[in-house]
Amino acid sequence: MSLSIAAFAPNSPLLLPPIGKNNLAALRATTEAYDELIQTLVDQKIETIVLISPLGIIHKDSFTINLEPTFHCNFENFGDFATKFEVAGDVELAYQLKNALTPKHRLQLTSVNPLDYGSAVPLFFIKQKLPKIKALPLYPSNGKLKDLFAFGQTLRHELELSPKKIAVIASGSLSARLSKLSPAGYSLKARGWDKTIIKALLANQSSEILKQDRKTREEVLESGLNSLAPLLGCLAEIKTTPKQLSYEHPFGVGLLVLEFLL
Repeated sequence: MSLSIAAFAPNSPLLLPPIGKNNLAALRATTEAYDELIQTLVDQKIETIVLISPLGIIHKDSFTINLEPTFHCNFENFGDFATKFEVAGDVELAYQLKNALTPKHRLQLTSVNPLDYGSAVPLFFIKQKLPKIKALPLYPSNGKLKDLFAFGQTLRHELELSPKKIAVIASGSLSARLSKLSPAGYSLKARGWDKTIIKALLANQSSEILKQDRKTREEVLESGLNSLAPLLGCLAEIKTTPKQLSYEHPFGVGLLVLEFLL
């Protein structure tokens, strides 16, 4: 089976030492969880990472694959002009998915560099331990969660046809309104909402995730469900054991690292 690992991880640039600086101590649980997740990728000898990012080119009703032979990653938009690296793109897998998925789902190819930070932040950590890793950035549509889930179900069937060892990592955050420290302000619903989502993930209750209404999602200002839904679709027919590696919100934004053991 080619799909070897699945995970949900944060994409906050504050996790990078040149950007987080003095804030890194407050994010220790997340960075240590990233280390644990990446060690699993190393142990499983993962060759390609499919990155589901909510921060690339987002269309209302179609998924997008970012197709490049080489992705350039930098964080100049966050004031870090020193951190730069490259990651090879998995062009072969990108074309395989485009040809196989297009008859069933709306899917576009694009070619964009530098890579969006929703993909680049996880790759910053992964590249350090897996320098030859290949990446396939995938951007979900802004459609209904059940449709994103269905896309993930189809995606898994195609990934299984690949001889490569593949990991699927969805990036994003839970509520961004967890405390008065939150840049977006505080919501009374935010903490309870995060608890509901984490409880559902740990219990393998995808239906609880998919029924979240857009009004509540906007109220708590989450940026994770559009990438989580296709990930959960990938896992729908697989027996998994979810493992929470960390959860913290020192700056009012819910940062969850969760690995699905297959």
